[in-house]
Amino acid sequence: MAKKWNKVISRIQALEDALAGLLSGKSATKRQKTKKKAKKKATAKATAKVKTKAKPKRKALAKKPIKKKAAKPARTVAPARKAKPSKKRLRIVVAENAPILPQAPLLSL
Repeated sequence: MAKKWNKVISRIQALEDALAGLLSGKSATKRQKTKKKAKKKATAKATAKVKTKAKPKRKALAKKPIKKKAAKPARTVAPARKAKPSKKRLRIVVAENAPILPQAPLLSL
């Protein structure tokens, strides 16, 4: 609803400007240019105010220097552990690697 009213108001202002231009004899384009310049200056001032930092009104007391936290060393990735073989596999490996000792032949039972 506000947009509609803004349009209506801007049209009324444009008509007023046109009528004033006809009565004064000045061209409307000149007035528009000066309006644009004034608008640009106003926006430039507003942005300049925003950009500049407000100065403190009184002198700041001497502050203790703030200690910055020391940066933590980057985590190093631990080398991957070798997977432990299961007990069954371990037994097989041990049995395969065990030396075969010469034995006397078994006597018949």
